[in-house]
Amino acid sequence: MDPGTTLEEAANNLAQMVIADITFDKPPPYPEDFYSIVSKTSFFAILPLEYRYPTDGSKDTQGKTIYRLA
Repeated sequence: MDPGTTLEEAANNLAQMVIADITFDKPPPYPEDFYSIVSKTSFFAILPLEYRYPTDGSKDTQGKTIYRLA
């Protein structure tokens, strides 16, 4: 948070966050990596989901890796 940012302002920013689970037709060049872009007012992040036994939720029905986007 920037100096002077109130807790209410920070909570409002988080309330506007979008989270999605996505797949790519063409995977990223380094599919196991965490990608992020950070600025003073926002951020973008994408990372592969990795679920383990007993249910493998890290792939979709076509076998594509699922990524979390925020």
